[in-house]
Amino acid sequence: MALLNDNLKSPEDFFKRNKFWALLLLPLAIYFYFGLQHLAQFETADEHYWIYSNTNNNNYWDNNNGRIEQYWSALASGNWKKTRINDKPGITLAYVSGIGSWLKTNLEKGIVSGAIAPMSKIDKAERINFYFRFPLLIFNGLFSLVLFFLVKKLTKNDWIALITATLILLSPILLGISQIINPDSLLWVFSFAAILTYLIHLKENSLRYALWASLFLGLSLLSKYSSIILFPFFFAVMLAYLIENFKSWGKQTIARKIRRYAFTYFLIIAGALFIYAVLLPDNLVEFRHFMKGSLGFKGMQTFFLALIGCNLLILLDAHFFQSKTMRWVANTISPLEKYFKLAIFTILPILFIVIIFNTLIEKDQLGLFITPFDASLKSIFSQLPDWKIILKQFLPLIFSLSPMVVLFLLYAWIRNWRKSDEFQWIIFVFSFFILVLVAASMQQKIMLIVRYSIMLYPLVFTMAAIGIYQFFMLDKKSNAFKTVIFTGIILISIISLWQIKPFYFNYTSRLLPQQYLTTDAWGYGGYEAAEYLNSLPDAQNMRIWSDYNGVCLFFNGKCEANNLTMKNIRKKSESAPRFDYFVSDRRGSILSHNLWESLPEQYGSQLIQESNIGGRAGNFIRIYKNNLIQSNGN
Repeated sequence: MALLNDNLKSPEDFFKRNKFWALLLLPLAIYFYFGLQHLAQFETADEHYWIYSNTNNNNYWDNNNGRIEQYWSALASGNWKKTRINDKPGITLAYVSGIGSWLKTNLEKGIVSGAIAPMSKIDKAERINFYFRFPLLIFNGLFSLVLFFLVKKLTKNDWIALITATLILLSPILLGISQIINPDSLLWVFSFAAILTYLIHLKENSLRYALWASLFLGLSLLSKYSSIILFPFFFAVMLAYLIENFKSWGKQTIARKIRRYAFTYFLIIAGALFIYAVLLPDNLVEFRHFMKGSLGFKGMQTFFLALIGCNLLILLDAHFFQSKTMRWVANTISPLEKYFKLAIFTILPILFIVIIFNTLIEKDQLGLFITPFDASLKSIFSQLPDWKIILKQFLPLIFSLSPMVVLFLLYAWIRNWRKSDEFQWIIFVFSFFILVLVAASMQQKIMLIVRYSIMLYPLVFTMAAIGIYQFFMLDKKSNAFKTVIFTGIILISIISLWQIKPFYFNYTSRLLPQQYLTTDAWGYGGYEAAEYLNSLPDAQNMRIWSDYNGVCLFFNGKCEANNLTMKNIRKKSESAPRFDYFVSDRRGSILSHNLWESLPEQYGSQLIQESNIGGRAGNFIRIYKNNLIQSNGN
C-alpha cells in the first residue's frame, strides 16, 4: 500500500522516467495519421499475387489463392512443398498480413450467405486492401518502439534513440513501403533489428542479444533472400570489433573472448537457418531449395565456404594456441584501422556531394541520368563504365532522403574526419554496410532502386540522428532546447510527408530537379484514373485497357491489364467491342515499347487527362480516349 501511495504521489517522477516513451507517441500518432490515409486506394505492381492469385490473371480479383492464402493452406494440409510461395520468399508477410486472408475469406463467405450485404467490386477491393495492409502498418509502427529501445541500448543515449525512431516513423519511404504488401515492407524492420542486436551483443558480450540477433536474422531471411548479405557482414564486423578492442582485454582474456565471439557467430547463423527452415517447411523436404536461399545463394557459395573456414581457424587458434595468430593479425592491422575509417568517412560524403552537385548545380554534366534508373541491367552493365555505375547506385538513396537527413548525415561523416567519440564505431559499421551492399549489388549486377536499398534507410536515419545530436551539442543543452529541436525535426518531416501525400513511396527530394526521376509510379495513381473513368456516363458498360496494374481493380466496367501492343489490341477487339479508353503510366509505356507515341495516329486515340506523381512530368498517369470507329476487326 505504501508503494502504491508513493506512485500516486509522484506522477512527475513517473513521467520523467518514461518521458522519452511519451514523446515517441507524438511521431507514432503522426505516422498513423498519414499512414491510414489512402491505405486502401491503390494497388502496386505485384500485390495481387499476394492477395488474390499467384498467377497472372486479368480477373485476379475473382480468385482466392494468393500467396498468403497458399502458405496457410499448405501448412494446414501438410503439403510442405507448397509453403514456398515466392522466390523472395516473403514468408513473414504471411504471418503479419495473414489475418487479412482470413478476413477476406470470411467477407466472401458472408456475401454469398447473405450475412453481409452485397457490395460493389470497388468497395470490396478497398475492404480487402485494408484487411491486408492495416496489420503491416500497425506492426511496423509499433515495432518502432522496439527499435527505439535497441538504439537506446546501443548508443546509451535517449535523445539519439528518440530522434532515430522519429526519422524512421516520419520517413515517406518507410511509411510508404509499410503500406504495401511486399517482402521489402518487413525486410528493413527485421534486418535493422538484427544489426542492432548483433552490435549490442558484441559490445556487451551478451548471449541474450546474440539469440535476439539470430531470431531477427532468421526473420530477415524469411522476408527476402538479399538479407543473406548480413552473414558475411556480421563476420566482418566481428573481426573489426576484435581488432579494435583486443588491446584493452589483456592477454589472460583475449583467447576466451575471441573463442566466445567466434562460437556465438556460428550459433547466430545456425539459429537463423533453423528459423528459416522451420517456418518455410519446403526447406525440410527440398535441401536444394534450402541451400539456394541461404549458404548456396547464387555467386556466394565459395565465399561462404571461405567464411566458415576462417571462423573455424579462429576457433582452433583460440583453443589450441591462445589466439596467437589472431593477436598477430590484430597487431598488424590495428595501426591501419584509423586509415580505413578515414577512407570510409571520406569516400561516402564525397560521393554524396559529387552526385548532389552534379544534378543541382551542373545539370547532370556526368551523364548519370542519360540512362534511366530502370533501364535493362544488360544495357547498364555493358555500356557504362564502373565509376558511373557506382555513382548511379547511390542516386535513389540520396534523392529519397529529405535534405535535412542528407545534411546531418554528411555532418556525421565529416565530423569523424578529425574527432572520435563514443558514436564513431556505430557510424563506421553502418557506413561500412552501405559500401558492402553497393559492392554486393555490383557483383550480382543489380541496380539499387529505392526498394532494393530499403535496408539502408534506418541505418542512415540513425547516423543522421547522431549528426543532429552532435551538431547541436544536445548533451550540453537544456531539456527545453532539446524539445525545440525535437519539435523542429517533426515539423520538417511533416513537410516532406505533406509534399508527396498520399503517394509516400514515390517521395523525391527537392534536391533533385523536376526533370529527373529515381522511381516510377509503381501503381500509384491508378485509383484516381479509375475514379475519373467511373465518373463518366455509362462507365459500367465501357471497356478499357491499362498497360499496368492499379487501374482495373477500381474500374466499374470491363478492363484488360497487361503489356500493350497493337497486335494485342486488335486480337482482343476481334471477339469483343472495341476499347473505349486506354490508361498508361511511365513503366507500362516502357513495357509496351513506346506504343503510345504512335497510338493516336494508328488507333485514333486522344489524350484527355494526365496527372503527375510528385509533380514530376516523367512520372505520369495518362488516359487516352479511343475515337476510332471500329471496322475490319480493329
